[in-house]
Amino acid sequence: MNCPEYTEQVFISQFPEFTEAENIELYINRALLYISPYSAFCGQRKQYVVFLLAAHLLAIQDNVNNGENTGGLQAGASIDKVSVSVAPPPFTDGFEYWLNQTAYGQQLLAFFNMMASVPTFHWGSFQRVLQ
Repeated sequence: MNCPEYTEQVFISQFPEFTEAENIELYINRALLYISPYSAFCGQRKQYVVFLLAAHLLAIQDNVNNGENTGGLQAGASIDKVSVSVAPPPFTDGFEYWLNQTAYGQQLLAFFNMMASVPTFHWGSFQRVLQ
């Protein structure tokens, strides 16, 4: 079986928008820490998931560096006497909310949902598990 590479060069070939990003290997390694425990991902599928998560982490860091709001959905704003209000996330859990903060995270969430879309019988009941 051909093992995928998790190098900066391969990542940039798939996500050229991060050519100028710094510490790409660090974000790839962080993504591997998140994904490695899940045996459902292997080969090219695992590389795709790891790189999407690394791109998500890089995009969030870029937003933070640019001073963009990452703590909630903007619900209102005013100009005189500057005021901004933030709404609670309309998502089922914090992980879904976190992934929805970037287009890369949204792709990753869609991939996770696709992988877990078919319920299987486990421990006496049907459950959605990663296939």
